[in-house]
Amino acid sequence: MPTGYTAQLIEAKQPLSLRQFALICARAFGACATMRDVGTSVPAPKKFKADTSYHDKALRKAISMLKRLSKMTEERRKTYNLKERKKHIKIHEELIKECQEKDARLVDMRAQVEAWTPDSAVAALKTFMLQQIEASTGSSDYYEECLKNVKTRDFYTAAIQSAKKDIEYYVKERQAEIDRTNERNAWLRALRDSLPNN
Repeated sequence: MPTGYTAQLIEAKQPLSLRQFALICARAFGACATMRDVGTSVPAPKKFKADTSYHDKALRKAISMLKRLSKMTEERRKTYNLKERKKHIKIHEELIKECQEKDARLVDMRAQVEAWTPDSAVAALKTFMLQQIEASTGSSDYYEECLKNVKTRDFYTAAIQSAKKDIEYYVKERQAEIDRTNERNAWLRALRDSLPNN
């Protein structure tokens, strides 16, 4: 029974060379792993190209944000802080309200479960149900703590730090993509150089 790697070798009307078969099987290795889902009739490229488009776009966005923030006057910074604080307070208040509504449903169900007197054969189910309710109750506590922090947070400084961190991260990840591609190309070159040309 042929595998995805041997099907072309078995079914080909014209026999494959060692080089052709090796390049098909190379898809099982990290350097050519991106070709696993591409049909085996598509040959491995001579060279892979690094795709830094995501990192480039994110890097431009972070640099633009840092420039925009850095140019702000003191008055504009205060306005920015106030706007961000209001936005985050609203978000956290909505999350708290949503959690409190869910908790109310859980409290109602807890009362029903506690009032239930099950048959002894299913008594463990009642205990389990109460444990599940207990584990799910109080979900607003986290958001209430976050709300306290939001009211005193310096959003402007946090945004500057975040933009700088993003720039550092995307520069590093962009280079990592280039390095990975270079390693893949070195592996592919070593493979091609070790195979007969026919």
